[in-house]
Amino acid sequence: RAFEIASELEKDDPSIWRNLGLARKNCGDLEGAINAFKVALDLDPENVGLILQLGDIYRDGGEGTAIEYYEKAIEIEPNNGQAYVNLGVYYITVEPIDYEEAIKIFQKGLNNTNEGYHAILHYNIACAYALGFMNSGYVANALNHLKQAILMDAHFRKQAEGDPDFDGIRDIQGFKALMNLHLNEFITDVEGWLNLAAGCFKYGDYKGSVIASKNALEMNQEHVHALLILGISLMNSGDMQGAKNELRKAVDVDPGNIESWKWFSKVETEPILRSKILLEGLKHNPNDESLRSILYELIEEIPDIEEREKIKRLMDE
Repeated sequence: RAFEIASELEKDDPSIWRNLGLARKNCGDLEGAINAFKVALDLDPENVGLILQLGDIYRDGGEGTAIEYYEKAIEIEPNNGQAYVNLGVYYITVEPIDYEEAIKIFQKGLNNTNEGYHAILHYNIACAYALGFMNSGYVANALNHLKQAILMDAHFRKQAEGDPDFDGIRDIQGFKALMNLHLNEFITDVEGWLNLAAGCFKYGDYKGSVIASKNALEMNQEHVHALLILGISLMNSGDMQGAKNELRKAVDVDPGNIESWKWFSKVETEPILRSKILLEGLKHNPNDESLRSILYELIEEIPDIEEREKIKRLMDE
């Protein structure tokens, strides 16, 4: 209702009409949303964001009018990656389905947009090939583009793992290999695997970060950063014993790495056990105030006064 009132007061503000359109869309009033967006576009006809949003509303309603708006967006901004994505998705979601046309559009997007959109375009090409696969060539193309997407943006591994678009090729060995990050042909050094592990971890793909960090450790068993990522990933996966083993290795390899001690202490839940790990870390790093600060906080959680005093004495030794 607030946007309705605002649209009456500020009739010449396209953002008000846009927000009104979104509000109506969220309420299920697609016709009202379309009308509001059209007013916004009359006020700001070159606004590609508005054009794409109006196209999306038509697409959600299964209407071919969406194509006109997506193509208009591309005409105004030939390098707009989102316009190619939205237009291609139309052809693989709205009847009549046309996978080949979708692939052509996504491919055109790859040729005309900056690298920021290449990962999602590769991913969508992979989806189109997987959904419409009719021969081994389609499968090979799906896997190749999915591989490119994962190499560019690690979160697409996890997305593909749960994406029904790939159900038709999920049991194929090549797809399974990609889900297990068999990318040795493309990633040839420790840093490459660590970057992939960090990318997976960022999006909560702990399985992916475990696999990638293990591959890094195959190249260098004593790489502290790889041990740390592996340990934290295992911890987030619920494998506390595995995390404990890897983080123990990390502090043994480099006792001066403060972050390793902090994470290593987190594998224990009891304040006394955590304190023992941090005390060990403090012995190796007696001047580190962050370890000392965590210890002081933990001491307050220990009910046994005698045990508290013992830890305080050990901290000062």
